[in-house]
Amino acid sequence: MPSQTVRVWTIDLDQPPFVVDALRALLDETETSEVAARRDDTLRNRYAVAHGALRMILGATLNVAPDAVVIERSCLRCGDPAHGKPRVAGAAIDFSLSHAESYAVIAVAAGTRIGIDLEVIHPRSRLDALAQRVLSAEEHADWLDVPSALQLRAFLERWTAKEAFLKATGTGIYVQLRDVPVEPAGWTITNFATPPDTVGRLAVEGEAVVTVHVEAWEPPAPRNGIPESSRPIDKFRATAVGSVFAAGMLGLRDALEPEKDEKVAIVQDFSGAPPFTDPIVMRLDPEHPEDSIVMVRPWLRNPPDDAGNGGRADDGESRQPEH
Repeated sequence: MPSQTVRVWTIDLDQPPFVVDALRALLDETETSEVAARRDDTLRNRYAVAHGALRMILGATLNVAPDAVVIERSCLRCGDPAHGKPRVAGAAIDFSLSHAESYAVIAVAAGTRIGIDLEVIHPRSRLDALAQRVLSAEEHADWLDVPSALQLRAFLERWTAKEAFLKATGTGIYVQLRDVPVEPAGWTITNFATPPDTVGRLAVEGEAVVTVHVEAWEPPAPRNGIPESSRPIDKFRATAVGSVFAAGMLGLRDALEPEKDEKVAIVQDFSGAPPFTDPIVMRLDPEHPEDSIVMVRPWLRNPPDDAGNGGRADDGESRQPEH
């Protein structure tokens, strides 16, 4: 019996923003449109990570830049350029991608068709009714013999086997799952090490001894060890000039803006005639910030109009407005 090797990568789709931005930049027009079509940021980011990671993996396999990988999507059945099984243009490799909630798996092989599917293990409402729609009568009868505590996993194993086969052939929605065998003739269905609380199956064309190499995908590292950000201010801070400027501004802030819970260190009372005519007087000492003072005299901001004498009483004494 011939042998076939398949490489599988498991991917954590919840990545920091700088990883999402870097992977989103690799996507083609179709993938970018798919990102925008998702209903919330979580789904948009997860799609960008899954398909950006796919491009990195395919690029490394073909020794080309990730954004230079040309993925065709034409349907072999009807010729539509958008809804066929994705494949690399001009390459003798096949790949398959499946994602389930916060995880994705990507399979790559040379010289044969493959398909992969992943499902998260969580309770399904009316599991038996779902099983009747997915499994053939014989498969359903065999499934009913499985102990109830194991039925959910057993169902998902059968379901993912069917889905993996359909992905490999590109048949899609044209065939009902009940009509797809769990073990199709001329194909090898095998399991692989999946992420926690998930079930997956791999379909490989031909009857072969399949060796699956599973590894965790490593996201791109930030340049210079500093996570990149899409915000211009964060990119400026990462530069040498930005760092110096930020440090200088922080020092100035510390000198000019005391902590909110600090109290005024010194309050001075002036007797006699006011020494200044301005309503607000500041004296800032950069070498000794604690000696800096601000003097506010609100009565000089809106002086009372007393017979046009500039707020001075007839007896020449200073007068404050009544409160």
